[in-house]
Amino acid sequence: MPELDLHVSARAQAIDVSGIRRIFHLGRRMKNGIDLSIGQPHFPVPETIKRDAAAAIADDRNSYTLTQGAPDLLESIREHLAADVGWSLDGDDLDVLVTSGTSGALMLSFLATLDPGDEVIIP
Repeated sequence: MPELDLHVSARAQAIDVSGIRRIFHLGRRMKNGIDLSIGQPHFPVPETIKRDAAAAIADDRNSYTLTQGAPDLLESIREHLAADVGWSLDGDDLDVLVTSGTSGALMLSFLATLDPGDEVIIP
């Protein structure tokens, strides 16, 4: 095997695996373990989602969406919130957006609602 330091920077060589990654690796070695740590489902994708995803690709709906989410998805969320909890999002001062993961959603919500010195307690 070629010398590592000939092909990889010293900075990259100094990076160690994070503690959480060590836990992930340990968890993978467990018999019958269920990994809920980073949102990986332990079940197959439902058939309706597979079918709808394939149809979207066939309809050439496979490009990047607007940053806040696809307009039809956003409208569906607005309708659901109106029916489920009575929220009206017709004005310009309140709306919805879709993120590609929980961490991004939490970060955006914290940045939008918290000021320096505020405290958040997450059970």
